[in-house]
Amino acid sequence: MPADQGNSRAEEVIAKLTQDLQLAAREKWRGRERDAVIEIVRTLDDIAFAFTMAPNRIELVEQDDVRHCMLRGAVVALRPFLESLRNDSRGVPWRPSNPHVTRAAEALLFKCGELAQLRRIVSMERYGVARTRFKNDRQLVVEVDADTPEASDRESLYSLVASRRKRHAEKTRRLAAMARDIRDRIDARVRVDEGWFIRYDSDAELLEYYRELAAIGATGIPESEALPPDTLLGGRRFADWNAASITALGRILHHIAFATRLKATHSGLDLRNLLTVFARKDDLAAVWEESGENAQSATQLMSCMSLDAASASSWEDDHEIPVPFYVDFGRDFVLLPAFGGLLNPCAAVVRELKNRYRREWDRGVEGRETAFRADLRNLLPLPRFEVLPAGIKLRRPDGSELTDIDAIVLDHKTGSLALVQLKWHDIFGRSPREWNSRRLNLLHANEWVDRVAGWVAARSAAKVAATLRIGAARNDRHPELLVVARNGSRFTTTQAYDERAAWLGWADLVHATSTKGKGDILQRLTTRFRGGGKLAAEHKIKTRVDFNLPELHVEVHIGG
Repeated sequence: MPADQGNSRAEEVIAKLTQDLQLAAREKWRGRERDAVIEIVRTLDDIAFAFTMAPNRIELVEQDDVRHCMLRGAVVALRPFLESLRNDSRGVPWRPSNPHVTRAAEALLFKCGELAQLRRIVSMERYGVARTRFKNDRQLVVEVDADTPEASDRESLYSLVASRRKRHAEKTRRLAAMARDIRDRIDARVRVDEGWFIRYDSDAELLEYYRELAAIGATGIPESEALPPDTLLGGRRFADWNAASITALGRILHHIAFATRLKATHSGLDLRNLLTVFARKDDLAAVWEESGENAQSATQLMSCMSLDAASASSWEDDHEIPVPFYVDFGRDFVLLPAFGGLLNPCAAVVRELKNRYRREWDRGVEGRETAFRADLRNLLPLPRFEVLPAGIKLRRPDGSELTDIDAIVLDHKTGSLALVQLKWHDIFGRSPREWNSRRLNLLHANEWVDRVAGWVAARSAAKVAATLRIGAARNDRHPELLVVARNGSRFTTTQAYDERAAWLGWADLVHATSTKGKGDILQRLTTRFRGGGKLAAEHKIKTRVDFNLPELHVEVHIGG
């Protein structure tokens, strides 16, 4: 499969159409760039609220393709205006949304979303999972492999996150029991401002209530566990960066609670006008200082939490949906959107940390194996299981090093033995480049499987355990070989995983071991996930999507 073939003609054409759209939008909104940013952010807040808090949110997430498309266009639409507002010294033209302006912002987001989708799809041709051909100068056909494997991983991950949140059941019940009192306190403190906006007073108890809700909501998000908690990045522990993100999400939930209660008691108000707010940068820094930050660390936090022209370019290059806590609004102001925190309260900060503090990040990555092994030990605890405290090196007969075994698992009940390679790659999101890097990294484990299988040869688990002096495995079967990837193990690729090993993600492992008492779990893992396992038939996708762009019609055929 090609590694990276460079830009195709299709990429160049779609990139040019995107640039033309951005230039046209700049011209259309010239002199009103501030209005454009406000209306785009308000629309994004509306969408995020609908997808995460509306009573019919599940149905919307599954069926509302228009809103999904607008989300994908977020950074493509925002970046040109953020560049125009860089160091702008004017204030914030704060007023109710005008329906005409709202429709214009929504139309721009949708057009940008279509092009963002197409840019990502055609870029996959570099990696062999898309194929493009022009019927003529005005008709492009794209055939792209369905991301069925990645979709299966995402479902496993969502299931894992949901199960992790259930651990907070008691806290969730306690907070739910307080809901009526919280509602009454909000109603007593919130009021209409200037006939259309919101004004309220709060207190530390209300803020803490929503910070606790935020902590539950952020549980299990993979980005929040990207590094060991004590890793230092920019002078702050990774755990403390995550805590700051939870605090910021708590403030968003706190504001949304006031906004929705005001809307509930004043039906004539438009929730769109209430969700998004703005602040002076120095006032926002003071809020962070009140929560314990010094002036320097408050500025550092705000910078890492903000979407500005520079960071927007990075999000756009990676085809990502930005999820900031703040949107830069010139020299003195920021918008405080809800969409970033609602969609993913940890991703923006973690992404920025990786970009800014790469050396410290890479040092932190070195600690992942120890943390992964500890998680494995907690998942498969004594007395039945034993996960050795460290990995070992396999050696050839001449004493030279053959390869590493990251983790070794003994099942004292069945006598089975598993030799494990742990793969903890970074989350790749929507970036094809990062996707391909993770895919190739995992495929390299084929070499590990080959070396270990060759070393094991025909020896039983008992004999291997005796050779390695690691304990009493007594199974006459050969050892099980497992490749466990922290953030997903399935990629759209024609290259196969070695059938002599089980290949699975951490979420798969957690789910598969939830019935620990039944049979030989290690053997069952190999049976279920040998060579990566089989995907359920219902995941198969075959569809066609058409895009009618200026002077170009694009047919996208997905799956087959």
